[in-house]
Amino acid sequence: MIYIYNYHMYKKESDISKFKDDDYCTAYIRSQCLPEIAAKYKETIKSGNISNLRDITAEIKRIME
Repeated sequence: MIYIYNYHMYKKESDISKFKDDDYCTAYIRSQCLPEIAAKYKETIKSGNISNLRDITAEIKRIME
């Protein structure tokens, strides 16, 4: 039982410690935000309304920085 407990605590601590790395945090934010942006503008893009395409692209570039 102690082994199982320690194993799970180790996994939890290693997952938390990943957020100390700036590159990991940036990649995590991108992986979480980009799908939301795509879903947000999905209908706009499908409808062919490309007048807002520059705004969408600017928002994506801002997040990627």
